[in-house]
Amino acid sequence: MTNSEIVLELQQGKTENFQLLYDNTINYSVCIARKYLGERDMDVEDIVQDSYVSALKHINELEDQAKFDKWLGRIVANRALNWKRDKLSKVYELTIDNDENPMDFEDDRVNYNPSLVADKKATAEVVNGILALIPEAQRDVLLMFYGQQYSIKEISDSIGKPENTIKTWLRRGRQNIEAHKQDFIKQGITLTGISVFVLIKTMFDTDTSMAMQLGASGLAATTTANFLSGASSAAGISAATGAGSATSAGASAVAGGTGMSAATGAGSAASAGAAGATTVGGATVGAAAAHAAGGALVTKIAAGVAAVAVIGGGAYGITNAVSPVPETKAETTAALEVIGETDAVEETMMETIEETVAELPNAELNRQVLAEYRKILMEDTDFMVDEVKGVYPSFGVVDIDKDGIYELDIYNGEYHTYLMAEYLLYYNEVAQKVEKITSGVSGIGILPDKQFYSYYVHGGITFDLFEKQNGEWIRTEELYGELDFDGNIHQDEKIDEYMNSEISSVDHVELNEKNIEKYLSDNGISTEVSKADREKIDKLISEIDESVLYTDSHEDAYQEYYGDYSADPWGQYDSRLQSYNYCKKGDIVVKNTIWDNDIITCYRLNPDINPGTENGKNPEDTAIYIKAEDFNGNDDYIEYEFYLNDGKIFLIRKEGRVLGQYLDGADIQSVYEEYKDDWGHLLESAFPGALGIDYDPAWIAITIGYSDTDNTISFDGSKYVIKSYENEYVIDKDTMLDSTDENFYLPEYQDGDTAMEWFTRCLNTEKDYMFANYVVKMTGNHIDTIQYAFWPC
Repeated sequence: MTNSEIVLELQQGKTENFQLLYDNTINYSVCIARKYLGERDMDVEDIVQDSYVSALKHINELEDQAKFDKWLGRIVANRALNWKRDKLSKVYELTIDNDENPMDFEDDRVNYNPSLVADKKATAEVVNGILALIPEAQRDVLLMFYGQQYSIKEISDSIGKPENTIKTWLRRGRQNIEAHKQDFIKQGITLTGISVFVLIKTMFDTDTSMAMQLGASGLAATTTANFLSGASSAAGISAATGAGSATSAGASAVAGGTGMSAATGAGSAASAGAAGATTVGGATVGAAAAHAAGGALVTKIAAGVAAVAVIGGGAYGITNAVSPVPETKAETTAALEVIGETDAVEETMMETIEETVAELPNAELNRQVLAEYRKILMEDTDFMVDEVKGVYPSFGVVDIDKDGIYELDIYNGEYHTYLMAEYLLYYNEVAQKVEKITSGVSGIGILPDKQFYSYYVHGGITFDLFEKQNGEWIRTEELYGELDFDGNIHQDEKIDEYMNSEISSVDHVELNEKNIEKYLSDNGISTEVSKADREKIDKLISEIDESVLYTDSHEDAYQEYYGDYSADPWGQYDSRLQSYNYCKKGDIVVKNTIWDNDIITCYRLNPDINPGTENGKNPEDTAIYIKAEDFNGNDDYIEYEFYLNDGKIFLIRKEGRVLGQYLDGADIQSVYEEYKDDWGHLLESAFPGALGIDYDPAWIAITIGYSDTDNTISFDGSKYVIKSYENEYVIDKDTMLDSTDENFYLPEYQDGDTAMEWFTRCLNTEKDYMFANYVVKMTGNHIDTIQYAFWPC
């Protein structure tokens, strides 16, 4: 009787053949559990037992009875990973929370071709050996992604880590496997041309298939245990790394027909499966012990399933265990949704070869140190944001002494007070802990010979030189410069010597959760900038500042247009993002301002100092500098500055401090995507076209109101005619108010007002804030609909 037939019977309430289904699949279930849990027999027992009980309770949810095995396998994997997440959080603790370049991740599970592997059993043994050598978190996601065809989201949900974290674990795991493949290639085992995907899927399918066959043939428990021990990627291999690497290899050919009875090599040890005891790095496991333990495990699981299910009575109590309404559908639903997709994907996949990237020295220690940094930055009161005081701490990441372990340069953000200070977090390898020292205020410079300097400009300049001694960063020299009456600093010649010999400096990013994840996860991202790159970007910023200063100082020479659509050469601001005013040199816009709660001023290439300048097709083409005042809801504004060149962003400042720097320039779209939940709306307002924002062009922004200087308003008994600057607008009985918009606001408006009633009340009030920008729809010079007012003066 087949498994699918038994499942159909169970769904019909017939339970007498459950024992056979259990016997057919128990070894398969234990095999999968051990893939994730290794030799933790007590836990494997609980996981598999709970998985059977869960599968029975949700059996009616399985529509395709032939896919019971894969469905059960996913339930087992989900249970194992949930247990691991809750009970063994350290497995995922000292790893990353985000990915440097998550958009670079590519799903390489294409065209699975098992014929590439000549000896699948030997290959499975090799792959199990390699997997035993890589970090457990990486091993888990590789097994889920390649072995069981989980999606990134499903893996993320199972282990409770962000999707970008999963992508980086997968990438790092692939790199580690590729690196270990070289050991076997050197030993004559041909793995060249076989992708990580093909290797892991071949191993997983081979091991689980053999486990299923063992269950179906009714082999003795000891024989079953022997196989299960050998098939486990973590436990059966019983490999531990010491000074070199430990690898388990099969005794026969893997892909090219090359056989080997034993694998040995420089810095590696090889084990030929389960024959006899294997000793690697001090770990010895006897085959007989594995047989006994495995046999007892299978027996205990069977008893456990019976004990749990028998509460309802009947054969294993299945009649009452089968429930059309599941207690929880998380793991069973996830298992069901992907099984169909998995079968289709496997038929259409193509093989790819990934590049090998070796681990850097101290890589694992660096990841642990970065995890400690993350914790300190979130808890240390020296680094807390205070929006009321305008305190925004920042940090930079740098490996000063090039030992593979990052240091952290942190500015506490007390920009406007005497409490401002700069700190260095670093790992003391002698004391084996993270330590904090006060370094300076105005940044640090990296010097040759593993030194750095910091300085503080006040009434003069204080210059400190640091070097590492016995694991500690020590201040070895303190120099001073003086400030004369003309504001010139006269400093020690040694200060000049040190500063001129600087090889790099450290950029800072705002200290927030997003940047902590981005820069301090996995292996970390350095913000160190070479002296040459610093000079290059400083030159660009200086040229932009010079152009902005020139435009501001020559404003009287330009024509100004307020709310005049003809002044908009791009046609992208004819909406609620209507540019409030334009400064033009002839036909060229040199500056324009956008008001929509926030105030955004865009400076552009100026033909007076940038010959040949044209407006360009889009607003971003000629933009060089944006000053944005972002309303923070506390009757205050936060100032942002953007430096651009050729439509790319090179520098972002927040309240005068560097928020982000892009040495090669960053696309507006990519910067927006990164910060759209924070201040990305500023880029929406400045460059709607670049971000594909398509507002209803019928809504435009105009300026109307009462001002003796700029406006005249007349009433002929039926309509108001408003002349504002060089524009004329008409409001009459046909003008409507769109009070349904969520942004609706008009000064002096009362519920039920018509447009004429509202405008008349505005004219009769003494309040002068009627002068404002309004979002309206118009036909000719007639205002058809008024939606809301913004930035009333």
